[in-house]
Amino acid sequence: MKYVFSFLALVLFSYSVIAQQKSSLVQVDLIIFSQNTLQEEHSLFLQKTMKPDVTIKDSVGKDKKPYHLLPVSASQLNNEYWQLKRKPQFQVLANYSWLQPKNSQKKIAFPLAAKNGWEVEGTLNLKPGNYILLSTEALFTPPHAATFKFTQQQRIKLGKVYYLDHPQAGMLIKIHQVG
Repeated sequence: MKYVFSFLALVLFSYSVIAQQKSSLVQVDLIIFSQNTLQEEHSLFLQKTMKPDVTIKDSVGKDKKPYHLLPVSASQLNNEYWQLKRKPQFQVLANYSWLQPKNSQKKIAFPLAAKNGWEVEGTLNLKPGNYILLSTEALFTPPHAATFKFTQQQRIKLGKVYYLDHPQAGMLIKIHQVG
């Protein structure tokens, strides 16, 4: 009888741990910016190949639902945002924060960013493991210039800021555990 109770306690504990892991969320903080560099203009047509599984909802609210934008004040990249804003060689195009399940492997489309003639649209994909494998794919359309593609993969750790680089643009990203 004692073994039956021990077994039941172990099973119930296992289910609670699994449920806790499934419900754990991470917050994704993302800053997208352009870099004012001399660039050659190339005649190039890029086709959209991004097929997201989920699109971030553009309605900023106090609800902390997965895949909905959070207020800018919720970002842990506010210092980096202000540092970029102060430097004339950078132009911040977008500043996003959202929640998503830690174990989600869905391709996430962030909202279209349009600022000062620039347009940016793209996707992020997080694959959990010992490290998180971040895959980004974005199309940048500068004012009066050809569209260029920004595609990168990076192994990242939770809680660290990462810089993804391109000669004409950049991204800062931080993914951290919530709660």
